[in-house]
Order: sequence, then structure tokens, then C-alpha cells
Amino acid sequence: MDETLVVSLKNGDMQSLGKLYSRYRNEFLGMIRSKYRVSNDDALDIYQVTTLRLYDNIVKGKLTMVHSSIKPYIFSIGINVYKEMVRDGIKRQGQAGLLEWVEEKSAVSDETEAAVLKENLLDATKQAIEKLGEPCKSMLIRFYYFKASMQQLMEQFGYKNEASAKNKKYKCLQGLRDLLQAEKVRLTIA
Repeated sequence: MDETLVVSLKNGDMQSLGKLYSRYRNEFLGMIRSKYRVSNDDALDIYQVTTLRLYDNIVKGKLTMVHSSIKPYIFSIGINVYKEMVRDGIKRQGQAGLLEWVEEKSAVSDETEAAVLKENLLDATKQAIEKLGEPCKSMLIRFYYFKASMQQLMEQFGYKNEASAKNKKYKCLQGLRDLLQAEKVRLTIA
């Protein structure tokens, strides 16, 4: 459901932004008010900045996948916005102060947002590897995680030569890419 809205936003459909904004607004406002004890006005300002950042990340291509729900991503952006506002001493200075702060912060990349995306990507990759089955699952884990050589893979999996092991690893990797693509995950694997 969220994936369709993200794709629509990438294609310039601004109504999708309104739908995303409405979908998580009340839940986000409740969370941010209770967890950080902010006023209703501050919570609303934080959510509006969060929505703008979400939109900016989608348009700039920073958000390349939505595995199931965009909610954790939105909430992590919002929490980061709150923490940045506290750190920078932003209080209720009115819209002008908030807008100046948003413009200043929009140029700064947020490492936490990137970490959330990376975690979602890793989760999607783990699930796809599980779906691959054997021997692909073991082969890719041994090659990429344990840094096994083609010689070691050849011996462990009983291939006649390194070329056969390399060919099988390639086919397994292609299968992984296909599974991730089926889930609309863009992944570049070297």
C-alpha cells in the first residue's frame, strides 16, 4: 500500500503526499507528544518537517525501497527532527524560525535515516536469501560473509573446477537479484 504511494510521489502525484501525511499523522503526533513531552503545536511542526524530508528523500532517490510499511522510516525521520531541534535550541519561534531551520538542515545528510534504510535493505536481503534455498543460500553466505575463495567453494560444494563454482555462484546471485527485484528492492551487488 505505501509502496504505491511512494511510486506515485516519485511520478509527481502530490495527492499521494497528502495520503501519506494523513495516514500516519495522528499516530505520529501521539507518539512524539507522549515520548518527548512536546506541545501539540511543536508535535505538528515536527511532523510537517518530517513529511517534507520524506518527500525530499523520495524525490531525490534516497528512499529506494518500501519493504512493507514506510511507518518506521517516517517515525525515525521524525525522532531525528525532534532531536535536531532540541540540539539546535529551536523553540516556538514562529514559522519564520522553523522555516529557516528546515532550510539549513535540509542540506545536511542524516546518518540515522541512512542506517534505517540500510537495516531495511539487509532485512529484505536476509529474507530473500532464505527463499533461495540450498545450495545457493550456503554458497552466498560462505562467499560474501566468510570470504571463501572460489577454490574453497569448489571443494565445499563438490564442483569439478573453479569455473563451475563461479558459474553456480553467479546463478545464485542472479536468483537473489530476481527475488529482490520481485519485492521492488533496488540493490547493486558487486
